[in-house]
Amino acid sequence: MTYRAPEELEPEAQAALVSALERASLTAPPTILFDVGPGVARVSMTVPTFWLGVTDRLSFRGLAVVTKSTLVRMAANGFRLATVARGKTMRVAVFETLDEAKAWAAQLASPAAA
Repeated sequence: MTYRAPEELEPEAQAALVSALERASLTAPPTILFDVGPGVARVSMTVPTFWLGVTDRLSFRGLAVVTKSTLVRMAANGFRLATVARGKTMRVAVFETLDEAKAWAAQLASPAAA
């Protein structure tokens, strides 16, 4: 998913994405990439809280956040720690480029990573 404005990340804007993830998770745990553009300097606490709820309901292989924002990176790392504390096996990582995130996601999808 590509996000260019803060309001695009808000929970009320995620219905179509969550629906697609629900369908995808029926066959295998998906990996999701959030490409957060420079127009998003920070995220509200509702965003990681919302995704913690989604990851409680659905299994994910991984979640990557692409950003150059220090505050978004901090939120993503806080989310990662929360998933660890909840005993989730989902991997969470933060990257500066979409290419890095895609390579990471491809590694997670490989049979050797299973």
